[in-house]
Amino acid sequence: MAGNISANEASALLSAAIAGAGVAMQPSYLAAPHVSRGELVALLPDWQPMVLGIHALYPSRRLVPLALRSLLDFLVDRFGGPLAPWDIPTALAGRTA
Repeated sequence: MAGNISANEASALLSAAIAGAGVAMQPSYLAAPHVSRGELVALLPDWQPMVLGIHALYPSRRLVPLALRSLLDFLVDRFGGPLAPWDIPTALAGRTA
């Protein structure tokens, strides 16, 4: 797709879409509140973009500092599932937008 507005920051494109400037691909955690309020419409709700992984780079697997090991374990627990935490229906049920 090509258009007149281009940005590398999601909230700028979100604001443009809400203002009626056109179509924008947005992360679900940003768009969901606006879709639920009727400010935006999900055009292709069953389509998913290519999944991008999260990678951690650190100097060595040997003698990993405890703080780094704790951070890596937390990230795997938090983001290692098939759905992002903000896309899990039970997590969204208790949230208010």
